[in-house]
Amino acid sequence: MTNRASTTEDLRINDERWRKVLNRFESLEAELQELYWEILEFLDKEHEIQIH
Repeated sequence: MTNRASTTEDLRINDERWRKVLNRFESLEAELQELYWEILEFLDKEHEIQIH
């Protein structure tokens, strides 16, 4: 039983670690998406300046 309990605990800890990694990637994805839109908006304004 000790081995099974240890394995269950290891899986729980591993699951928590993966959840943290996934949350971090989702956070980074959101930040990159926001940065992408800011860059597009900046380039659009730069383009308007060049046209006028």
